[in-house]
Amino acid sequence: EVFNSFDHLILLKNGRVMYHGEVSDVQDYFEVRGHPMPPNYNPADFIMNVAQQNSEKELDGSGFFPEDNHARKEAFHSEGDSKRDVLGRTIVERTKVRDLRHVTFWTEASMQFKRELKNIYRNRKPMVARYAFS
Repeated sequence: EVFNSFDHLILLKNGRVMYHGEVSDVQDYFEVRGHPMPPNYNPADFIMNVAQQNSEKELDGSGFFPEDNHARKEAFHSEGDSKRDVLGRTIVERTKVRDLRHVTFWTEASMQFKRELKNIYRNRKPMVARYAFS
């Protein structure tokens, strides 16, 4: 039921795309590649069994890992002095160094104490129960 409620499916094995497409086409896709789904079998379990029980080399030989022939664009474009990413946003290099001051013990202790008081205030019932039992 849950599996069939999805529209699209992306199935990966070791980071490689094994299937990408409509959920309704999964059964035919696996059948064409020599793995027919038994009748009255949960499709999600079947897919996982095929992916786990067969090596990547066997699945590659069956045609499960199609070649990726998509044309890729450069991620960053240089235009004069500014660099832009694919979305056209200018990339700004951050050179500001963080202030790494030494924090004293008392500063840390007071911050932790305030945080603990906030947690107690937010969760009053467990604190009351703790005092009631002790």
